[in-house]
Amino acid sequence: MSKKFRIIKSFNNNVVFCIDLESNKECILLGSGVGFGARENQTLKNTDKIEKIFYLVDEKNMFKFAGLSKEIDKDIIGITEEVILMASKELNKDFDERIHITLLDHIAFTIDRFKNNMAIVNPFLAEIKSLYKAEYIASLKGLRLINERLNIELPEDEVGFIAMHIHAAINKVDVSKTAQSTTIINEVILFLEEKTGKEIDKESIDYVRLITHVRFALDRVEKKIPIKNILLSDIREKFKESYSLATEIANEIEQSFKIKLPEDEIGYLAIHIENIASNIFNKNS
Repeated sequence: MSKKFRIIKSFNNNVVFCIDLESNKECILLGSGVGFGARENQTLKNTDKIEKIFYLVDEKNMFKFAGLSKEIDKDIIGITEEVILMASKELNKDFDERIHITLLDHIAFTIDRFKNNMAIVNPFLAEIKSLYKAEYIASLKGLRLINERLNIELPEDEVGFIAMHIHAAINKVDVSKTAQSTTIINEVILFLEEKTGKEIDKESIDYVRLITHVRFALDRVEKKIPIKNILLSDIREKFKESYSLATEIANEIEQSFKIKLPEDEIGYLAIHIENIASNIFNKNS
């Protein structure tokens, strides 16, 4: 590679934080051996080892990453960047540059909690596993890499959190938006289980269809995309119990999250509830 880079900091033999001397942009360089022998303020020698360059363009992100690189152990930064690269290749997706800050901050915080014997519990694990399958699989590989390289044993619950960060980065949204959607979906399931006194089978196709519908319904409402339900009156009449539950759920979502589901969406939600009726209402088909 003809480009020249001045080293800001080397995190490990595979990850280096640099300035691109041609564009004067800060960037993270990854590649096997790219950071071997790297010294701060020197010109990078191993440019032939560069596999991927992540540029930090936004000034806020540059400032935050520079700050974190001084506060967080360089081994944690290095392995986080390797996880980001691995996931990007695995999913064949480009990520929003904020993931270099948000995921790093999250992993460092999680490791700190783990070392202080604090429980790491993800109440949304089942929903994340079903909604973001590809991200979950990539995150599982990432967690194994973290545990192996840092000689720790973060639990599988952490996979779900990493998957949320990856999903947010792919869709270029704030991770809090992904977290809110997952929270709402989780509360829908808990609400149904509480109301019916039945546990919903998290492996069933009807469960997957239900939570997928809620996810996309929330997305449609946010983007103001209308949906027409020509069967609405029939659903109200034929699936009274399911429609009543769907209406209660919509009211809870509106009260708790200020998100109003239109009646057409409520009707479709009722259909999905009806489809798992044999589990939650103990009906005979």
